[in-house]
Amino acid sequence: MLKTILIILGWLVLAFILFTLAMHVVSMLMTLAVVVGIAVLVCAPIYFFLKSRRNKSTQTEKTKRSDARLFEVAGTSKVFLKEPTTAQMLAITDQFVSSNFMELPNDTRIKIVQDDDKAAVKVKITSGASKGKTGWVSRSSIINAQP
Repeated sequence: MLKTILIILGWLVLAFILFTLAMHVVSMLMTLAVVVGIAVLVCAPIYFFLKSRRNKSTQTEKTKRSDARLFEVAGTSKVFLKEPTTAQMLAITDQFVSSNFMELPNDTRIKIVQDDDKAAVKVKITSGASKGKTGWVSRSSIINAQP
C-alpha cells in the first residue's frame, strides 16, 4: 500500500514538474512575442520615415512623369513660350500679350522636358495641332497619363 502511494506521489511530482516546465516554455514564448511586437512597433515607423526621406527623383519616377497630359477646370491650359515667373502665371488677363502663351485643350499629351521644382515645368507637346513645340505650363495643370 505504501509502495502504491509512493508511486502515485512520484507520478504527481513528475506531472507537476512537467506542468511547470510547460508553463515556463509558454511564458518564454509569450515574452518573445511581446518583445518582437514592441520591436515592430518601434522599428516600422522609423523604417517608413527613412524610406519616405529618400531622394524622390529616381529614374522610374521620372519615367512615369515624363508621359503626362494637361487638365484645367476652365477647359484649356496656358502654355507659356518663355519661362514665366509665378507673378506672370497668376496675372493672365486681357492686358497680357497673347503672343507670350498659347492655349491648349484638356487631355493634350505632353512630355516633361525639365522639372526644377518651380511653379512652371518645361514640356514638349506630343499631340494635337501644336505637336513638337515646347513651352512652360503650370505644375498644377499636369496630370499623369492614363494607360
